[in-house]
Amino acid sequence: MENGRVLGTVLMGLFLLGLAYNALVGRLERTGMARGYTAFLVVAGVLFTLAGVGVATNAETAAIVLACFGASGLPMIVGSMRRHALARMQDEALGRAWVKELLYVKEEVGRVCGPAGTDKSTER
Repeated sequence: MENGRVLGTVLMGLFLLGLAYNALVGRLERTGMARGYTAFLVVAGVLFTLAGVGVATNAETAAIVLACFGASGLPMIVGSMRRHALARMQDEALGRAWVKELLYVKEEVGRVCGPAGTDKSTER
């Protein structure tokens, strides 16, 4: 019966922690601070769960489960970091292209209008 109480306490604690963590993640997402870090937020949640496994069973079992999650999760973390880095590089490239386009348009307008907005096209 003692094991049942321990497990019940661990599950209730994890549930309450999950509610609090969900609120934190929601706040991070609303402010944009979670962008590119989703994999790490998942890792933190998994670590909370593994701590519960360790309390409900033993440290050896928790270590085995941690190793299993590490083996399956590491490729996801690396992939997430890579996708985020590529997305940032694409955003920066688009930004540079946009600035170049604006500078080109400004240069073309300057050729047509001349300084201070004078219209060169009517000059003879």
